[in-house]
Amino acid sequence: MSIRVLKAFALLSCALSAGCRSGPESQPTAPATIAAVDPAVVPAAPTISPDPATHGNAAQPGTGVAPWLIAGQSVEGREIEYSVHGSGDLTVLLIASIHGDEECGTPLLERLHAELARGAEADLLVDRRLVIVPRVNPDGLLANRRNNSNHVDLNRNFPSQNFQGKRRYGSVPLSQPESRAVFDLLERFEPARVLSFHMQAAMIDFDGPSEGLAQAAAAAAQLKVGHLGANPGSLGSYVGVDLARQILTIEQPSSAWSLDDEAAWDTYAPMIRAAIQYPAKIKGPE
Repeated sequence: MSIRVLKAFALLSCALSAGCRSGPESQPTAPATIAAVDPAVVPAAPTISPDPATHGNAAQPGTGVAPWLIAGQSVEGREIEYSVHGSGDLTVLLIASIHGDEECGTPLLERLHAELARGAEADLLVDRRLVIVPRVNPDGLLANRRNNSNHVDLNRNFPSQNFQGKRRYGSVPLSQPESRAVFDLLERFEPARVLSFHMQAAMIDFDGPSEGLAQAAAAAAQLKVGHLGANPGSLGSYVGVDLARQILTIEQPSSAWSLDDEAAWDTYAPMIRAAIQYPAKIKGPE
């Protein structure tokens, strides 16, 4: 079922039940340290999938077996799924829909997951391990809403040095279950490269030691390279600036909304391949 159809069902459900659940945070402002668990904004603890590297539940290329694992749950209790492909030395984390109204990366990552599971795109796994998260913000995605159900922008809720405690950013870093799920994946898999899919700016934005990577991806997608600067509490600030790892914010143009899934794959698969296969460069300036 397409993302647009799922959204339509979700919006109808919200209307019939007098609106989707939401609620403000109430924590005081604090420095940029990792937040303690706040029961007011955290759902019941999910069953976190074990590490595929040690429990044998990573996808097996060519078998069609590609289990979706669970990184955590959203505010409304929806599972945040991820999959792991390959066992190479360089890990690439690919995420989409951290902003729920910027969904066009989700079908791309689902297609990448399916292609890898059936044994296609096997060259992408040469010296690579791919961790794929198609829906970081499942509540916002279904409601066609940028923020999560606590009205927090998840891409301002990471523990970067430039974090700013605000109502819409979260009063402390990682106060939201969705941002904690992504942070846990960063801690578990230690990706050297992160690809984060967004919408509308029509560019490949980069933070950290990523300019060459951005140029390669932009050339493959026929988009411009941008360097918008690190937003407070963003994944780009935390991964690119603080951790000095490669990260791209892939801003698909608004025209991506008009593409069906097949056309979108044909258009953006070359960029995904270029970004994954770009030569390893883990630390230091380019």
